[in-house]
Amino acid sequence: RLAQAGLGGLLVAEAAAMPAAPLPQQLGQESQGLAAVRRQLHNDGWLRLEKGMPDWELVTFVERMYSRYNDRLKQILEEHQDDWFLPDGEQDSGPGAHRPGGLVAKVATKRLQGTGIYVYAAHPSQADEAENDYAYSGPRWYVTCMEAAMRRYSHRGMAPPPPAELQELLWPDMTDRCRPWLTEAGWTIVPESSDPQVAHADICSSSTENARKPHLGRYHHFGWKLDRTEVCTTHVIPKAFTEGSVEAHHYDKFLAVRSPAVIFDSEMLHRGGPTRHGSGWTSTLTVQVSSGNGWPHLADRVSHALMWYTQPLGWVAGDAVDALVKGSWQPALVGSRDDSGLYHVTLATGGALVQGLRDRDLRYRQARPAPQAGAAEFFAVGELVEALFGGEWHEARVTRCNADGTYRVTWRREHTCTDGLEATDLRRSSDLSESVERPGKRRRQRSSSCSGSGNANEADGQCALRESLVQRGWIEFPSGLPASWGWALFDFVEHYYDLFNDIIIRELDSLRNVWVPCDGSQQRHGAFAAAKVSERLKPYGVALYSPAGSQSEDPPYEYTGPRWYVSVTAAALEHFGVAPAPPADLHSALFGHPADVKGDPRARGLGWTLAPQASNPQTVHADIWGVFKHARTDRSRWPHILWKRSRAERCTTQIVPGAFTEGAVWSDHYSEIIQVSAPAVVMDSEMLHRGAPTPPAPPSAVGTAGWKSTLSLELCSPSGWLAWEAFETGGTTKDPTSTLDWRMLRIRSPSSTGGTAGMQELSAPESARSPSQTSVPVMPSAPWTATGGLERLRQEQRQWELFS
Repeated sequence: RLAQAGLGGLLVAEAAAMPAAPLPQQLGQESQGLAAVRRQLHNDGWLRLEKGMPDWELVTFVERMYSRYNDRLKQILEEHQDDWFLPDGEQDSGPGAHRPGGLVAKVATKRLQGTGIYVYAAHPSQADEAENDYAYSGPRWYVTCMEAAMRRYSHRGMAPPPPAELQELLWPDMTDRCRPWLTEAGWTIVPESSDPQVAHADICSSSTENARKPHLGRYHHFGWKLDRTEVCTTHVIPKAFTEGSVEAHHYDKFLAVRSPAVIFDSEMLHRGGPTRHGSGWTSTLTVQVSSGNGWPHLADRVSHALMWYTQPLGWVAGDAVDALVKGSWQPALVGSRDDSGLYHVTLATGGALVQGLRDRDLRYRQARPAPQAGAAEFFAVGELVEALFGGEWHEARVTRCNADGTYRVTWRREHTCTDGLEATDLRRSSDLSESVERPGKRRRQRSSSCSGSGNANEADGQCALRESLVQRGWIEFPSGLPASWGWALFDFVEHYYDLFNDIIIRELDSLRNVWVPCDGSQQRHGAFAAAKVSERLKPYGVALYSPAGSQSEDPPYEYTGPRWYVSVTAAALEHFGVAPAPPADLHSALFGHPADVKGDPRARGLGWTLAPQASNPQTVHADIWGVFKHARTDRSRWPHILWKRSRAERCTTQIVPGAFTEGAVWSDHYSEIIQVSAPAVVMDSEMLHRGAPTPPAPPSAVGTAGWKSTLSLELCSPSGWLAWEAFETGGTTKDPTSTLDWRMLRIRSPSSTGGTAGMQELSAPESARSPSQTSVPVMPSAPWTATGGLERLRQEQRQWELFS
């Protein structure tokens, strides 16, 4: 969130008045030496990258985030086009809140909560002929994925540094290469037919202290296009290092950059170019970095609050590098990095330990002389292979090809990495026969989650259920929950449903006047009503939440009403402490994968859903999904059991089969929706789904008849718990700072109770069989039903939704 602007649109018409920069200034021309391109960047403040961005893991990360979320963001922005010129009226709510587009940025950020994405309004568009400095013609937005990047590299503690050719350009002073920082990553979003952006500098200060040194940049901004056939059209003013001060004469000096990628100095004046009519939305992807010497002064030039969203660039233990030792570069593996930023490495040849190296003494592996580089075979990035480790072959995926012919792989089972493997230590999976054991090497195991469960007597039926859940995303039970799945947790939910469901419906119905959020609110439909009912039911361990609401299926696809989730998780935590083990069949079907069979599962939520009569279908969504090293693989980690209180009824949840998209929803998904029809269903929470529409109440219905509910038990496998604890989930993410109750109910595993379902009653506490709440509670009259109560309630709603 350090960049206070975007880079602008796509192609500029050839007849545009803005002059293009001279063609010779570009990286990659053999006729130019390193000194020439350095002068271009550090004297003039910018440099064209005609060949696009070099190979850099951060570039790939930003492109992946852009591909995953940009279409979804554009849809949200389009939905709120009427509010594009509105700022966010909430004081100090975030960067760019005071600009046009600030309110919509806040809405978009909230809609993508949990993804590590943050949207803010960048410097707006303005016609060149505008006479008023504040006569803006439209908004522009910047999408930062720095929070997601920090999660992605949290296990490293730092982000991967730029390749050697970029470091040579960025940091001619060798001390600048020591302890550099990543300060921003993301992309711009610009509507079509936009005027140029307001001229500005990303980083500036009103003080002359610690000003930029002549001929040496310290904060640099990369911009590039995902499609290499397109060009960046950023406008730059060469050498305009004015601490952000813009004068009229500067507008005569703009040059349009036309290149697939560009580097420019963040302290130089620039602006995003105009976008053509009919071009559609345009975006430029960005990464911003600070030199080691520039980093200590950055806090004086940007908001201190935003300094948190930065990450050091460097090497971590296990990285394959070249190390500068006694005047020569030698292949090595990083052993550690101490608190002062010094590295300790082990040389690949001879195994000598070298200590006290700086960032400038390390680089990515470079090509070796031809006699050493004759690899027998080439393996592509992303290719599934088997790699030799400890004398055995293990399944892995290639994640990097080093220039010296070695490889970095991610192990499939452990999701850890090993770098610097020789090509002779890799082979394609097809090279290994299933029927032949090779001396000293382990035979490749079948990838099915049914193999290696450790239970030789596992029923084929439970294995088939588990495979179906992994591959298809759901299981239907036409006769209801299997008899062999009988479990105290199901009984507990049904007991609380019988006691509280009618009470809750009456409470919500009495709050119907405050279901719709008040003007200017960013809360969901029904959120305030949920809060009021939760206050009254808190002594019983019952709480209400407003999940994704009901949404019209016709343009403009507006939200039309609330849905609720009734949680009795707090009551279950109080009642059970630790829940009894599930029956063997249920455990085998849902937690039989080798990665989950031994640990303790958990319950994320116990309760039921509620939807009023005549509700539109729910917004399509996924409840939770794994990201980064915890992305979905070969098992279902968050199974969600849904069932009806009466077996004569049927669950009608609508699903998108196999749509494990990490929460991303595309227009095509709506044509793929199918509706389940069974008294009980198990669904993978990572799959896209929604609640079905509910019919109107029949004319003869009285009172609250016609409300629809489905009982719910949301489970978490041991491997799902690891992802949760690592903060590597989307949709729902652990947030220690939140006021919400994120606790999960731990469940005994069969292994901890002797391995059989029959043991659970012996090991479970007596309270597991007799809930303490045995009678329907008598609720006192609600204060909003008294004289004048409704008006007070509406005032409270406004205070709660806008200011709490």
